[in-house]
Parts: sequence; structure tokens; C-alpha cells
Amino acid sequence: MTKKIRLSKIDLENKVAKSVTEDNKCFWGYIRSKTKTREGIVTLKDNEGKLASDDMKTANLMNETFHRPLVNVMILSGWRK
Repeated sequence: MTKKIRLSKIDLENKVAKSVTEDNKCFWGYIRSKTKTREGIVTLKDNEGKLASDDMKTANLMNETFHRPLVNVMILSGWRK
């Protein structure tokens, strides 16, 4: 299945490349579809109910949330550096 998807993408890119001299709207539409920004992480709340106001606070909240379960899994599985 992934091979079919990959070949389909290649086929589309070839069609866009061939049509660029005749119809550059198709080319720029393809470029726009590849450069759209994706949504970021939603605003998180800390233990006190305050919203994380910047990226650093959001990163720290995510670290606090996921660090302990990850460490527990590593300890239980006997993982070593």
C-alpha cells in the first residue's frame, strides 16, 4: 500500500512539473499545499489551573507530564544507558 501511495505522489509531482509551462496555477497550488503551517500544541494548564503563556512553559509542562511515566517504564524494563 505504501508503495502505491509513493508512486501516486511521484506521478502527481511529474504531472505538476510537466504542466508548469502551460498552467502555473497548478504548480503554485501544489507548492502552497506543501508549505502550509500546521497547528501547534494547544495551550496547557498547570496544576494550579494557570495557562502556559509561552513555549518554554508549555515544554516544561509536557516534560513534567511525560517524564515520570517514561522513567517508570524504563525502570520496569531494566533499561540502562
